[in-house]
Amino acid sequence: MEENKLNKICEDALNGNEDAFKVIQELSKEMKINIIHNVKEMNNLLIKNQNETKIDNLELNKQNKNEKKEQLKEISKELKLKEEDLKTKEKILLDIKNYIEIKLSEIKEETKIDFLFSKIEKCEIQDKNVEKMKYFNILNEVIKKINNVEEIKKMIDEKKLKLNYVEGNKHKFGYGYIGKISIQRMDANKTIEVIQKLCEIFDIKFYIKIKLVDDKIYEWKN
Repeated sequence: MEENKLNKICEDALNGNEDAFKVIQELSKEMKINIIHNVKEMNNLLIKNQNETKIDNLELNKQNKNEKKEQLKEISKELKLKEEDLKTKEKILLDIKNYIEIKLSEIKEETKIDFLFSKIEKCEIQDKNVEKMKYFNILNEVIKKINNVEEIKKMIDEKKLKLNYVEGNKHKFGYGYIGKISIQRMDANKTIEVIQKLCEIFDIKFYIKIKLVDDKIYEWKN
């Protein structure tokens, strides 16, 4: 409706014109209906947009979750491959270690010096010559220099020293008395090993020269 015509109808209605008033009422109803309709349309549009947004978000979240799941699968595969690679390398290293230990043991066995039937030509303990040059006598002299039988007993008990002992004097039963305890006599190889170990542990100045059974000369000092 034109603005001038609407103004004329409003003016007539105010002046008591019933027909003009009825027209105003009809226009009001029509405007109200249009407003309600527009509000409903807007509301429906808003709900539609919200639903579409929710769907889009759900799809996006689903897509993100799927992407993350795939990424985790790839990471898991990589970690598994790395773990298998590490296990393989560990096995190789272990095999190498075992091989080296076997070879070192073989070399040690091949180069091991045999003191059986050897002859001690010279021995000094703390720069003093040993008169009785027998392996057990030299061991006895080293223990005397250490002057700590209790510590030696402790080392034997803890398996740090390959010796057998009994309390007291038992020299008649294959043992040699060294004061307080008697030590079981051993062959030359075992005895020289214990002598060297004691000298190193207790920092005993020591020198020995031995002629082996094949006439080779062995010398050791600490």
